[in-house]
Amino acid sequence: MSRYRIPHPNPAYEVIAGWDSPLNTFFCQVIDESVPLDEDHVLYWRGTTPGAIPTVDALAEIMSGYVTLTYAEKVRLRQDQLQRTEPTPFQQKMLALIERT
Repeated sequence: MSRYRIPHPNPAYEVIAGWDSPLNTFFCQVIDESVPLDEDHVLYWRGTTPGAIPTVDALAEIMSGYVTLTYAEKVRLRQDQLQRTEPTPFQQKMLALIERT
């Protein structure tokens, strides 16, 4: 799994993108750090189900309302996908539970 902070013009926003090998998907999150943790501080979260975001281009499109991924960020994310690992036995069990719901 990879996880990178992507710069956003608003310093209160933390934007995260990465590759999740067990779910075989890219993911992104936008968090408003000015909001207390006990409130709804996650503004946007995609890529939480198996295969939800299969390509870097799809990830870039999904994130386009918040940030624009640079060429270097796209290359790094593609490399993470290419270097993915197979889910561990525990991760496979968890995936089976997710797929049943």
